[in-house]
Amino acid sequence: YQWWVAAFDKLQGSPEFDKLRADRGLFPYNLSGAKLTESVKKEVARYKTLATEFGLTAQ
Repeated sequence: YQWWVAAFDKLQGSPEFDKLRADRGLFPYNLSGAKLTESVKKEVARYKTLATEFGLTAQ
């Protein structure tokens, strides 16, 4: 797991990756490892709340 975290961190810090990302119109979202996991969990919880508020969940 840590090997992948290090690989993503290295890639995301490279000028080549910045250029590829910009060429494709993507915005920077340079998270990996525990920070990425935390961000994904927060977003899933937020979407779940929104889905419930909009009546999109099974009753």
